[in-house]
Amino acid sequence: SHTYCANAITKNQVAIITPNDKKAFFYGVASCGCIWRCKSCATKILKARGQLVLNIFKAHEKTNNKIGFVTLTIRHNNKQTAKQVHEKLNSEYRKLQNLKFFKELRKNFLGQIKATEVTISEKNGFHFHLHIAILWNTSNEKYIDENQKLILKNWAKRTNSSIKYQNQKTVQSAKNYANYLSLIHI
Repeated sequence: SHTYCANAITKNQVAIITPNDKKAFFYGVASCGCIWRCKSCATKILKARGQLVLNIFKAHEKTNNKIGFVTLTIRHNNKQTAKQVHEKLNSEYRKLQNLKFFKELRKNFLGQIKATEVTISEKNGFHFHLHIAILWNTSNEKYIDENQKLILKNWAKRTNSSIKYQNQKTVQSAKNYANYLSLIHI
């Protein structure tokens, strides 16, 4: 078990600091910074990432351009390990990005922010979702809708997945999607 965090770094050197108009924090307490094995650090890191994503979304919205949101998944079964499914999902997305249609689309967006979510069930095993926020260089929602559907169509075709399990939309609330991508409420 992980026992490093929240312990005093040196004896009798722990203090609670309350700066003016800021939240209180502990001084002299260890922090590992590991998102994978430490609940305390994971919460802090995810909250910071969520705030970063929100700031990016807000800055993008100020340009009067839209943000699209695409969710992709891949066929899997309960015999596959999490590593196998995750690697397949990422590998297929890299291949999708190298297709001619995607390279052309990429000229019309400024960037993308990706997050992976995983669920597990006895019946189907590990089920990964790739959530992608696309920072489009347009405010034309019809254009965004058509092109995100093109992404879904090409994804379903190349991965032999059903298109009904893929999803896309135009972001209406930057905060809701920043929360969703960071998997924590900011």
